[in-house]
Amino acid sequence: MLSESSIAQFSYTKMLIFFVVLVACSAKSVTAAASTPEEAVGSPPVLDARSAAYTSLSVQRYLRSTSDKISNSEERAGWADFQAGLMSNLQKGWTEIQSSRTAMMKWLRVKRWDIAFTSSNLHKKEPMTLFEDPEFFKFVSIVESNYPGNIDKQAKVVYPVLASHYKPDELVEIAVGMNSKNKDLAKTILGLQVKSWIGKKTEQDVFNLLELSEIKDGRGQAFSQFVSFVSKSAKSEQNPDDTLYEVLNKRFGNRLWGLLEEAMIANPESVAEQLLNKQLQEWSKNPQLDEIDIFGLLGLNKKNKADSKLFTSGQGIYWLKCVYLFEGNDDAKVLSVLEKYFKEMVPLMLSAARKEGAPGQELMKKLQEIQFGNWKNAKRGDKDVRGILTEVTDDENLIERVLDEYADFKVSRRYLLSA
Repeated sequence: MLSESSIAQFSYTKMLIFFVVLVACSAKSVTAAASTPEEAVGSPPVLDARSAAYTSLSVQRYLRSTSDKISNSEERAGWADFQAGLMSNLQKGWTEIQSSRTAMMKWLRVKRWDIAFTSSNLHKKEPMTLFEDPEFFKFVSIVESNYPGNIDKQAKVVYPVLASHYKPDELVEIAVGMNSKNKDLAKTILGLQVKSWIGKKTEQDVFNLLELSEIKDGRGQAFSQFVSFVSKSAKSEQNPDDTLYEVLNKRFGNRLWGLLEEAMIANPESVAEQLLNKQLQEWSKNPQLDEIDIFGLLGLNKKNKADSKLFTSGQGIYWLKCVYLFEGNDDAKVLSVLEKYFKEMVPLMLSAARKEGAPGQELMKKLQEIQFGNWKNAKRGDKDVRGILTEVTDDENLIERVLDEYADFKVSRRYLLSA
């Protein structure tokens, strides 16, 4: 085995031999050039004659410095242009190198995640089974650990990997099927997919890709993204919300309410709530519908009408809003409608809604005070009220709560002023 010193000595010897040969060749070339006879090159008169024959050719000279005695601004400008062009080309080349480097680094960052994904053969999994594979969630966990707490960056890593191996409709299946632990990541991935369709696909295309032709469990997120797609596609319209509502209503009809409610639960920051209010306004303008029809459209006819928690649900609150629209926001008329349909259950419903902290607390309180005022005018005491409530419920706690609220009302300023 060669030692380090012998290797160094051998290299030095080779370099020395190479240098000697190089000097010898150079000397030979110089000697040969020096020994060339003048006749082979041409005498001065001959050279002058040749120069005179080519006076029509343009000649451009570059001065070495601006201190030259020759004052030829064009020649100086030519040199400056040459320098500027050279620097421009150098800068352009450097920019291209930097751009290529950036593109290469970006490609490598994406490729390393793709390698991690394919190393476990996840790209060969069916989309419906991928989110059931522990290896897939191991891959997701690795991404999350690299970008802790940053859902957007996590999605921008996972989405390109999935998109490179699965068709759009398959990617939708994966995002919808991801478990609740990764619901935020799934929502963002699905959002990136839908965003990529804007300007490229029609509403019908996206509708089909999201498989919204049938109501399925867990489709609230997909429907929410469809709403987002239509909303963003309609931004150029004068009234995008109206356009969005028309598209959705035409597509889903009376099913729209249920989908909007599910979408609002899946994605609270969506425009679903605005569309729900728009839906109620449209219903209230329809002369062929009354409060009980809308009660059915909201799916409330499937509930027990004796359910004291009716107004603790989203459907119940929206139905109450719709009644207000029908009755011109008249509290007394609204209470009359409630008593017409629910009779003695109304005080229990209002009390339960206030206890549960349901939305619309101010509405519940106003309606309750009107009802207590009616009881007071009818000179109903606690015993009378208890008798009425006992006929419709055996929930003693709820009865006591209503009686306590009635007692508070009777000592309130409003009650005393009306006495």
